[in-house]
Amino acid sequence: SKLFPEIIFSDFDGTLTDESGFIGAKFLAVLAIAKKRKTPFIIATGRSFSWGAFFLTHFDLQYIIVEGGGTVLYREGKEIKHFCLCSLKELSKLDKIAKEIPKKFKGIELSADSLGRLADRAIERDLLQGKMGKKIEAYLETHNIHYSYSNVHLNFWVGDLDKIFGARVILERFFPNINPVECLYFGDSVNDDGIFGLMPAVGVSNIAKVLTKLKNHPQIILKGKKNFGINGVYNFMANDLV
Repeated sequence: SKLFPEIIFSDFDGTLTDESGFIGAKFLAVLAIAKKRKTPFIIATGRSFSWGAFFLTHFDLQYIIVEGGGTVLYREGKEIKHFCLCSLKELSKLDKIAKEIPKKFKGIELSADSLGRLADRAIERDLLQGKMGKKIEAYLETHNIHYSYSNVHLNFWVGDLDKIFGARVILERFFPNINPVECLYFGDSVNDDGIFGLMPAVGVSNIAKVLTKLKNHPQIILKGKKNFGINGVYNFMANDLV
């Protein structure tokens, strides 16, 4: 067994959802374990600013990293505040490219939640069949736009954003005495790669499908169907941490 970490960070889609991609009772059970231990539980997701506000208003969470590290939201009393880790120049360039993509690529539109995004934009992975994904990747690279795949989206942004930056900002601003090595991260996706190299990490079993695409592997990789997504997080927190 391992010592309970000072802070738990976690990816959301595929990690805190069930096999159908939904939020279930196990998610609430995981939050309850963290609360009982008085351990901050911080989601780091590619989902939008508007999703971040939803999480903070509907669940017992204090901080959240959204848009792949581009924006941090936090509760201060009854208010929800945020800071965006992009410059106005970067946001302006992003907005211009986001408007060009649907014009340039037939059948491609931005995800519905792009309306609620600040630091990035997204395209549903379902639309990127055949060579379309590669074509859009090439277009983004030509314009020096960064991108990454989550379980559900191709996210793209301007500037050096990563979940690492969001995590570091939260640690520096709200937990200056806590080192990344005292934290723990749960994940399953390519956009978790950087943060796997920042702090101790656990991969839920469905990470198996992307392991060959990762530079940084979690120190612990859970196995089997019983450790898919949220079940893996719950099992590890309930049974492997003391």
